[in-house]
Amino acid sequence: MQKEDYLLLFLVAFYVLDPFTYGFLFGYAVLAFLLLYFSKAIKLFDTTLLILFLFSIVYALFYSFNPGLGAQFILIYSIVPGALYLSGKWLRIRTDNIGSFWILILLGFVYSVPAIISILKFINENGFVSVKRDVPNIWTGELLSATNMASAFALNMCIPGIFIIGNKIIKYKLTYIVLTGVYLVSIICVFRLGSRTQLALSIFSVVIALIFKVSKQNLRQNFVTFVIIFIALNGLLSYFSFDTETDLLSAYADRMDSKTHGVATAGGRTNKWEKSIIYMFKEPLGWELKEFGFAHNLWFDATRVGGVISLILLLAFTLRSSKVMMRLFSLNKRISLLDGQLLLYLSCFFLSFFVEPILEGYFILFSLFCFIVGFSHSHIGKSNSRKITPNQSVI
Repeated sequence: MQKEDYLLLFLVAFYVLDPFTYGFLFGYAVLAFLLLYFSKAIKLFDTTLLILFLFSIVYALFYSFNPGLGAQFILIYSIVPGALYLSGKWLRIRTDNIGSFWILILLGFVYSVPAIISILKFINENGFVSVKRDVPNIWTGELLSATNMASAFALNMCIPGIFIIGNKIIKYKLTYIVLTGVYLVSIICVFRLGSRTQLALSIFSVVIALIFKVSKQNLRQNFVTFVIIFIALNGLLSYFSFDTETDLLSAYADRMDSKTHGVATAGGRTNKWEKSIIYMFKEPLGWELKEFGFAHNLWFDATRVGGVISLILLLAFTLRSSKVMMRLFSLNKRISLLDGQLLLYLSCFFLSFFVEPILEGYFILFSLFCFIVGFSHSHIGKSNSRKITPNQSVI
C-alpha cells in the first residue's frame, strides 16, 4: 500500500466510525479523494457501479420530496454508496491477501467501536440487567434504539465463521486472540441489547462457513470437521444456560415467544411485509411512512420512499451482488480465507437487509455493503488474473 491508499482507508474508517454523527463529511472526502485521483479511479468504473449510481440518484430524488431525516441526506444518498463501492475496488487492488483480511477486520471493528463504548459505559453505570434495552449514544448522549445500535456488530458476528474457515490457515496465536477478544466483547454487547438479529447472524455465519468448507474438503476432512463441531456444540449446551431468566439473557425475556413480536412473526415484521406487497401495486410511486411504519426490509422500504423504479434498480444491484457471492463460493478449489471472509460478510449483510430498515436506519451499514461488493469485485479480478494465490497462511 502507498500513502494515498492509507489516506483512503483512513477516510473510509472515519466514515463508518461516524464521529459525533458527522461521519458523512468523511464520505464526501472519499468522493473528493476519488476525484483527485480521477485518472486511476475511472479505470474502476463498471456496470455494477452504474446501476448503483442510478439507484442512488433516483432514490435521492424521490426522497427529496419528503426528506424525513433532513435535506442533508439527499446528497448523502446520491454520492456515498458509489464512492464507497469504488473505494472497495481501489483498496483490494492495491493490497495483498493479508492486508485485505485485516482491512475488513479493521473496518468491522471500527464500525462497532461507538456501540461498544456506549454499551460498556451504560453497563458500568447501571449494571448489566436493565428494564430498558435502549442505550445512550456515546457521540450525542441521546437514547438510541437497541435494534439500531446492534447493527454495528454485523461484521463482528461473522468471526465464528472466520475461525471455521481459517482453521489451519490462520497460524499466529495473536490473530486468534485479537479476533476472540473482538467477538466476546461484541457478543456481550449483543446480549445486553437483546438483539435476535445479531445472534442469528452469528449462527448463520457458522452455517455458511461449514457449507463453504465442506464443499472444498474430502470425506475424511469433513468427518473430522463435524466431529469437532459436535464436541464444541455438546460443550456449549452442557455449560451454557439458555434460560431467559438468567442475567445474561434477561433482555430476551418475553420477546422470543411473543405472539406479536416473537420468532414466528420475524419480530412482528411479516405483517408489514404483506402490507408492503399490497402497497407496491396500490401506490407504485411510494407511500407515506405513517401508513404502517417501516417495513423492516431493505427492498420494501426502498420502494416506499423511491417507488417501483427504485426497487427495480435496487434489485438489479442485488442480483449483481448475488452473482459476486456465487463467484466467491466457487472461485478456488482450495479453501481461501479471504474468499470465505467476503462470502460471510455479504451473506450476513443480506440477512440484515431482509429484517431491518436499512436506508433510513442503518445507512452506514448499506454503504459498508457497497464497499465490500466493490472489494469483492476486485478480489475476483485479481484471482482470475492469477496475481494472488488462493491460500496465504501467514495471518
